[in-house]
Amino acid sequence: MSERIKAAVVVPAYQAAATLAECLDSLVSQRLPDWLGLEIIVVDDGSSDHTAQVARRYQGQGVRLMRTGRQGAAAARNTGVSAAGPDCRIILFTDSDCLPAPDWAACLVSTLQAAAPGVAGIKGAYGVRQRSAVARFSQLEFEERYNRFRQRQTQPDFADTYSAAYRRELLTAQPFDESLPGAIVEDAELGWRLRQAGYSFQFEPAGIVYHRHPENIGKYFRRKFRIAHWRVSIYRRYPGQLPADSHTSQGAKGQMVLLAAILLNLGLWSASRIPRLLKRPAIKAGHWFGLAGLAGLTGLQLSFGPFIGRARQAGGLKLALTSWLMLNLRVAAYSLGAGLGLAELFWRKRQKNEKETRTGQ
Repeated sequence: MSERIKAAVVVPAYQAAATLAECLDSLVSQRLPDWLGLEIIVVDDGSSDHTAQVARRYQGQGVRLMRTGRQGAAAARNTGVSAAGPDCRIILFTDSDCLPAPDWAACLVSTLQAAAPGVAGIKGAYGVRQRSAVARFSQLEFEERYNRFRQRQTQPDFADTYSAAYRRELLTAQPFDESLPGAIVEDAELGWRLRQAGYSFQFEPAGIVYHRHPENIGKYFRRKFRIAHWRVSIYRRYPGQLPADSHTSQGAKGQMVLLAAILLNLGLWSASRIPRLLKRPAIKAGHWFGLAGLAGLTGLQLSFGPFIGRARQAGGLKLALTSWLMLNLRVAAYSLGAGLGLAELFWRKRQKNEKETRTGQ
């Protein structure tokens, strides 16, 4: 490339003092070709720890610090985009607990530069250096998704902001939605909005950032719960993405439906036992509910088989058993989160209807 390109890396940070230094060490030591100029912008989103102090230590190495009140990751990213220099054409995103590989920035920028004009952004990939079974399971989840992209079974419908490159003019015209909470679904919402406008995304497996995946089962469960909870609200905005969402496989969605059917049948079976306990005639069809529930449970466990087989190949029996446990936790977390999200949508709609009724009267 003969033309010099200016890009900026935006790193939103909240309570990130423990991880930010390693992230910035990776960014300031990027191997940059002559044609690429890179600025690094850390946006401290109202941290109460030493996040800002850590960022200030790197100001002599080209890192700029912006500070905002506690407004959420979407607002922090928008702040970083606005703060980039006027000649900046490409915005890169990563998170404060990620360690970009040495050629990460050059890889994503060159891929985006070579892409067709209709490509809004480039999606990179996670790598992992942890050895715990739970963290390795999480990486296998991502690898399963990456393999679908490599095999062209599906295309990414957004660029996860742990490793992403966007054309700046698009982010200026279509910023992140700051009404969304935390750092959980704002990148998907932006991607789906851009796809609705006719843009696409491209996967670049070499755009690797190393990440600290959850090693605590409870933390993993809570994250999956929150993803499903807030995904409901953006599925409502973009219902066409429900069958086409590249993040959640059709198999995982089917497992959620299967779990709901299992619980329904077991609930009906339990209800059918109540007359017998009260010494009244039992519901004749009751045992069929129980059998249907057991059949569904068997089917659910069998659906985990292909993933567990890959886990055993990758890490032996320990990783296979961990994967079986985590897959059951995942479908439970997704189902509970989606259930809560649907209940909240129903409640808000009911309140809105009641308010409109009162106003009409």
